Amino acid sequence: MGREAVAARVLVTDLDGTLLGGEGHDRRRLRDALNRHPDITMVFATGRGLASVQALLRDDPLVPSPRWIIADVGASVIDAIRMARLEALEGQLRAGWPGADRVRAALRHFPQLVYQAGVPQHGRCSFYLNPEGLSDDLKAAVKALGCSWSYASGRYFDVLPARASKGRALRLLGRRLGWPRQAMLVAGDSLNDVSLFSQGTHAVVVANAEPALAAGVPASEQVHHSALDGAAAVLEGMERLGWLDRRSVVVGYHRPPVRWLDGAWRPPSSPNGILPTLQAALANEHLDAVWAAAHIGEALPPAQPVKAADGLPLSLLPLHPKRWRATFTASARRRSGRP
Repeated sequence: MGREAVAARVLVTDLDGTLLGGEGHDRRRLRDALNRHPDITMVFATGRGLASVQALLRDDPLVPSPRWIIADVGASVIDAIRMARLEALEGQLRAGWPGADRVRAALRHFPQLVYQAGVPQHGRCSFYLNPEGLSDDLKAAVKALGCSWSYASGRYFDVLPARASKGRALRLLGRRLGWPRQAMLVAGDSLNDVSLFSQGTHAVVVANAEPALAAGVPASEQVHHSALDGAAAVLEGMERLGWLDRRSVVVGYHRPPVRWLDGAWRPPSSPNGILPTLQAALANEHLDAVWAAAHIGEALPPAQPVKAADGLPLSLLPLHPKRWRATFTASARRRSGRP
């Protein structure tokens, strides 16, 4: 408990659509960033059961290793190092739970519910349900059982213990480990994540989120609605909080990746191999970079800031063509050993 009690940064993220969402290269960037920052405590908050999370960790190399797992839509809490359940917390979350068999028996008269057979479930009972089947009678039947419910992605209907949710599980875990709310960043994409956004923490709603979640969680000083999908949005949220080291690079190269021609900045007509290679590397890594090079010409370019086509800032030193030629002539003589 010692390390968690003093943790300054806790990332709490849903899996499907959030941590697992977006492009592969963004998922890789997020995994690598977390590997470089072991001080960031990783918490999964997912609708999956523990067995499904374990299979994901075994089979997907882009999934970062969590320290804690909130599973079963908030009915389960697991120490991911020992893969052991925190029974005291689960007891609080599952108080009054009638059991899956009683839930299924009580809801058997709702033919729109299709039980998720083959999906491991603990402390919850999960069904498939089309949106038109979410009736007032169904909600009342769940309430009569002393339970709550969650509906997400227009398909997944979970009957839960009345006191279970991802948000409450996070609150109990954070209280146990001494996490200040302002030390936490939560991220999600579906309605079963909505309770995470009511904890007073920093938060990110990913761009590919359900419209109902985006509408129900307004943007604020603490809640960022990202224009990026999945993992890229999570990474952006950490960068906005200053959790990640920024790496600065200055490229010193004799040729810039653009040229001033006919009153505009244009790419070279026939760039050599190093120019596109450097541009691609710097753009893909999202570094704080600047390209320093010479601007050759008798007329100076305009004074406004210069950027390459991909947004890379340029720092150009104006040189007259005669001085440029003299510099290269002297350099060639030194390499050849001629006086």
